[in-house]
Amino acid sequence: MTLKERRVAAGLRQTDVAKKLRVDQAAVSKWESGENTPCRKHQEKLAKLYGCTIEDIIQRQVSR
Repeated sequence: MTLKERRVAAGLRQTDVAKKLRVDQAAVSKWESGENTPCRKHQEKLAKLYGCTIEDIIQRQVSR
């Protein structure tokens, strides 16, 4: 499952995620497109927000 799919499944918009993680919306967009990878701190927050494990977040980055 991609980061975008996880976000949509959680019922969130990119702007919602950006506010919760205190990052720019462009950062969330770049993570979802694979242009950038979230740092460990943000991987942890994304996992909690999306109800998955950090490994799920990392695996998505590796398998793109």
